[in-house]
Amino acid sequence: MNKSDLKRDYYMLKGPLAKKGYDWWWHSLTAYNKKTGEPKPFFIEYFVCNPDLAEEEPTLGQLPENQKAGKRPSYCMIKAGTWGKNPKQIHNFYSMKYFNCPDDELNIQVGDCSLTETHMSGFSRVSEEDAKNHPEYMSNAGDMMWDLDIDKKNHF
Repeated sequence: MNKSDLKRDYYMLKGPLAKKGYDWWWHSLTAYNKKTGEPKPFFIEYFVCNPDLAEEEPTLGQLPENQKAGKRPSYCMIKAGTWGKNPKQIHNFYSMKYFNCPDDELNIQVGDCSLTETHMSGFSRVSEEDAKNHPEYMSNAGDMMWDLDIDKKNHF
């Protein structure tokens, strides 16, 4: 990987983009069942939206009360899931007030989740009750934990 291009992976929501923008680090991977060898595609996303509009709780734009109040979305979403047989998407939302990433390197920290150029770890969980009672989460019930070393050839 060309070290001079690492800036492309940096957190970029500054200036006008901090109120009208999003940044996204998406990972598409394949795991293999240890017993059967069967492949299972999965994904992990670190997604941030409108950090300068942060409140104590994540602001989800599709909630009617937020739309009525004219609030635009502001949150960090950690999304983990699978495709294929029995697909799932698990979405956890955090206030951008609790999202940390320096300007000069990829080093995201939010909740129990982290992402750097060489490692990512985290945990996403949505209960059956929360998935049912909160359609605004746009999430299935379930959980997923990851702790992965990264040796990428291309930038995010």
